[in-house]
Amino acid sequence: MQRTRPRTILLVEDEAGNTSYQKLALEKCGYAVITADSGNKALEFVEMSPDIDLILMDIDLGTGIDGTRAAELILQNHDLPIVFLSGHTDPETVARTQEITSYGYVAKPSAITVVDATIKMALRLFEANSRVRQSEAKQTAMASNIADVIVIIDRDAINQYTSLNVEKWFGWKPEELVGTSVWERVHPDDLQATQRFISTLMTDAGAGATTEYRFRCSNGNYTWVEMTVVNLFHDRAICGLLGNYHDISQRKQAQDALLKSQSLLNEMGRIAKIGGWRVDLQTGGSEWTRELYAIHEVDLSFVPTVEKVIEFDTPAYREMHRQAIRRATQSGRPYDLEVEIVTAKGNSRWLRILGRSVSTNGVMTHRVGITQDITEHKLNQTRLRQSEEKHKKMVANISDVISIMSADGVLSYHSPNIAKQFGWSAEELAGTSGWDTVHPDDLQRVQQQFSSIVEHDNATGTMEYRFKCRDGSYKLIELTAVNLCNDPLIDGILMNFHDITERSKAQETIKALLTERELTLKEVHHRVKNNMNTVSGLLSLQASTLKDPEAIDALENAERRVKSLLVLYDKLYRSSIYDVVSVQRYLSALVDEIIGNFVNSENVRVDKRIQDFDLDAARVQPLGIIVNELLCNTMKYAFGAADTGLIRVSATLSDGHVTVGIQDNGKGIPDWVDFENSTGLGFQLVAALAAQIGGTIRIERGNGTEIVLEFEL
Repeated sequence: MQRTRPRTILLVEDEAGNTSYQKLALEKCGYAVITADSGNKALEFVEMSPDIDLILMDIDLGTGIDGTRAAELILQNHDLPIVFLSGHTDPETVARTQEITSYGYVAKPSAITVVDATIKMALRLFEANSRVRQSEAKQTAMASNIADVIVIIDRDAINQYTSLNVEKWFGWKPEELVGTSVWERVHPDDLQATQRFISTLMTDAGAGATTEYRFRCSNGNYTWVEMTVVNLFHDRAICGLLGNYHDISQRKQAQDALLKSQSLLNEMGRIAKIGGWRVDLQTGGSEWTRELYAIHEVDLSFVPTVEKVIEFDTPAYREMHRQAIRRATQSGRPYDLEVEIVTAKGNSRWLRILGRSVSTNGVMTHRVGITQDITEHKLNQTRLRQSEEKHKKMVANISDVISIMSADGVLSYHSPNIAKQFGWSAEELAGTSGWDTVHPDDLQRVQQQFSSIVEHDNATGTMEYRFKCRDGSYKLIELTAVNLCNDPLIDGILMNFHDITERSKAQETIKALLTERELTLKEVHHRVKNNMNTVSGLLSLQASTLKDPEAIDALENAERRVKSLLVLYDKLYRSSIYDVVSVQRYLSALVDEIIGNFVNSENVRVDKRIQDFDLDAARVQPLGIIVNELLCNTMKYAFGAADTGLIRVSATLSDGHVTVGIQDNGKGIPDWVDFENSTGLGFQLVAALAAQIGGTIRIERGNGTEIVLEFEL
């Protein structure tokens, strides 16, 4: 959207002469200017004037609070870009501004072109940061934590204080460090240089400096840290060297050149990745600040000229750059370019270049400007665009339709995949009532469920009802809703739903099959039980007529196997005789009977961890069928014919919650097999019986397979 008003600058300056000159100069640059001659008045203007876009803050404001304190108070309640304007360029003053979220530092006196360029850069940077923050909030992207560890060191280099976050970043507990020597955690190769660094600060009150060294973490590993130390022995509250350090191991190599810079201008440039330049239009000579050498990855012996600078540009941007320079030189027209360059070391970077010509007595004498490395900003834009595209594709292709409905039932959003699932376009449903697509017979129930969700922030609910498709037909859907009316990004009820018509039909089919199977099994059991009794009796009778011990032993073994099968059938299918059954006795015997019926049972070790508790007979029967199905499946498929294996059967009761597990260390079940989608009758039966006893069942993979059944007693 185009701006309809000029940018409003709050100029905080206590000297009337400077205020008038700066106000007039800024207004000539197209800004609306509000002035305040003290920090307190600046606070009042910020509260009364919501249209302020940037604050240009002098540091020394005479009596009352100074500029840095005023900035701190403003930033407590307002998100505004602040650029410091001061005649003080000493490190201590700059250090004070660096502790405050600012967007630049301009030393007085500076040409209005420099001030204007700094303001524009600060506004652009502030707006870019605002857009990124808003985008990150909406896309629920990641936020980063950057924290320094604070320490106080006495004259003997003993830690007197270490902040709590040292454990997060380096693994040490503060109490492990307090009272110990700093040198114990400095890498031996860095020890001598670090000791010299600390000793130079010991005698100079107020002195501060920064160094880098390798710091030993609690796990014994070393990591590069950047440490800033200030001599505050004269301060009674500190009475020592105050230091702060943080991990720079990931960016150590990239920052080496920047950290060598000691001058104030280059330090500011390092923070903002901004370099300044000046071209003499008479001689063609160019001057760079140190940061520009770092940006282009050239050493300080490099002699910059206009053509050499343009040669860094990729071919697509060179002519555009030349034309901008030509217009600025001939007509004084300023330029603002974004170009891609290849540095002297072959690295690709994006730069933003702002330049303008300066005239003296009507004659263009030189051209000045700033260059900022905006590679990270470009990468963030690319990541943001890719993230948005990925999000759109995911939403468009998932099976669930995502929708947003207001508390009074008006639809404001549908994901595009609703057309594929139900025939409607998202535009057709936007602004319509959500109740229009609910089957009349389900409407009252659905509205009641939604009412309970609307009453409470973040309340959730799941429901099933018939949804009207565009062709007039209805599909059964499962819908999950969460009340996010209190979330400004959603401002409504967030819903996702999908078609479960086929699943419902499949469930009905399974239910019918289970009923039929149950009847069939009862009939089969009756016949098998009678036949096995007959076989057992015949084997016993035949054995009683023989004299050969081997023959008798063989028949008796056969008889015992038949009896074990008979017991197995009886345990699985017999009607309840008692109200409750001992789970330990029932499952333990059942497991032995089932495993014993397989030829490879001797190769399999069974570990039974079955707690002794009682279970009603009505649930013992389906539990036994589930265990039988799972153990048979394990013995058939988990191990090879000659493989040895382990099966662990467990059953526990805790606070009324029963957990039964069947675990093996065999080949494992394929990833595509699960209870919800299995076409095998055995898994369908297990899932149905688990639901029958009010339980849940799941597969856990990894080093074999474990199937866990859980239900309430």
